[in-house]
Amino acid sequence: MKHLTSAVVLFLLAISLSSCELQTNTPDPPPPSATNHIVINEIFSLPPTNQNTFRWIEFYNPTNQPVSMKGWSFSFTTRRTVFTTDSAGNFTGFEVDTVDKYYDVPIAPRGFLTVPPSGFLTVVDDENRLENYTDYGPGQGTILVPGNTIFITDTVTVDSIRTELYEFIFRSTDQLVLKDSLGIVVDVVRYGNYQWPGPGPDTIAAGNRSIGFLPEYQSFARFAGAFDTDDTINDFYVTGVQIPLTRPIPHWLSQAYKQ
Repeated sequence: MKHLTSAVVLFLLAISLSSCELQTNTPDPPPPSATNHIVINEIFSLPPTNQNTFRWIEFYNPTNQPVSMKGWSFSFTTRRTVFTTDSAGNFTGFEVDTVDKYYDVPIAPRGFLTVPPSGFLTVVDDENRLENYTDYGPGQGTILVPGNTIFITDTVTVDSIRTELYEFIFRSTDQLVLKDSLGIVVDVVRYGNYQWPGPGPDTIAAGNRSIGFLPEYQSFARFAGAFDTDDTINDFYVTGVQIPLTRPIPHWLSQAYKQ
């Protein structure tokens, strides 16, 4: 009986140790840290089919230093209009895209545009609508883009001045690319189930998976704190889904409950 009791104890001990081994949990990975470069932070757009089209895009500087965006560009699919005049100001040419094309659009071609530490740059096509729609108010660092076009640059040459205008309309499916003054890709956001069209391999952002389509009256917002894994589907979510009827508002306010 004594030997039987010892055997039972050893058996129970073996089961206990086995259970401990099976219940061992893998440690959680460390939380992502803020990135060290300017990012595309939030995208809002009512499509051209909507009666009151309205759109804005926001960039965020998560670093502790001001960043000059002079010479930086923002790439997206749009249409361009080009005007040319001679040195006397006489009109010499006019050219309009008839189809959508992918362009590197200069952000601050005429001078310095500095985003302060933990600061934002919001580009909007109608500043009044931004203020009224979001109760955001003036003086919050927004950059006015008149109408549906971005006024880009005057390129002065010996014989003429070239003026370029780009439509500020986000297509239903696109890749948005932010580049610094050296042409180096800083951030990429893909939406509308975007797929790399080729030709050749995806050299811009291989492995960056697209988020889905943007619902009307909502935005794509980066998880608060500049969460950045270079994978759009992980870094962004659609606002107003978890808390219905919320309105996208710049400067982390859309993401207040996601911080």
